[in-house]
Amino acid sequence: MITRVLDNEIMSILAKVKVISFDVEGTLVNFHPPDRIIQLFLKTKGYDVDRDVIKGVIEEIAVPGDQRDPEKFYVEWNEEVLSKLGFRGLGRELLDFWFSPGNYEVFWDVRKTLEKLKALGFKLVIVSNNLSWEIRRLLIREKLDSYIDYIITPDIAGYFKPEKDIFIEAALAVGSRVEQMVHIGDRLEEDYIGATRAGATALLLVREKIPPRNVLWIRCLLELVGEGCEVGG
Repeated sequence: MITRVLDNEIMSILAKVKVISFDVEGTLVNFHPPDRIIQLFLKTKGYDVDRDVIKGVIEEIAVPGDQRDPEKFYVEWNEEVLSKLGFRGLGRELLDFWFSPGNYEVFWDVRKTLEKLKALGFKLVIVSNNLSWEIRRLLIREKLDSYIDYIITPDIAGYFKPEKDIFIEAALAVGSRVEQMVHIGDRLEEDYIGATRAGATALLLVREKIPPRNVLWIRCLLELVGEGCEVGG
């Protein structure tokens, strides 16, 4: 069964919660694919590498097993990709480059949704697998930081989504319980399943694709405040 959440159901869900948490990448912000970001990074170094070559290398790279140091985890992944492309010692620079303004755009519905939810009195939290300094830099640059009450990321919590404790800690950090939180994200395992296992309510954000079965989903963030999904509407 494919379950689209209707306006009255959303209002019923929000009436029971005090906290709304959001994923970032794919939910609030649309990033270029990793191969494109790496290509742009290498261009800043004077190298023009074909995207298909980069994509092929990425597909070969296994995710590092040790995630206890999240920043080191990302740097080592970058280093492995770049070394297979013939470039060494640039993993940290690539990490710094990833959230550069030209690599992403804020989705059209974000600012209005956050503004309205904040005005309604909800605590708004970021639960992301990116790093805290990356998220803070982005929020400040895009003037979204005033809407957010708390940020929790692997370098703060010590674990990644879909681990349930990262959701539990997000709610506790703003003086609530995870059962009083609804999480919004675009990834089934990391966001929807992780949040529900922790005890939160979850809504899967499916902007364009066909939604998976047996989940509660929305097509855009403005549905959270009773509005439609027409761009510019």
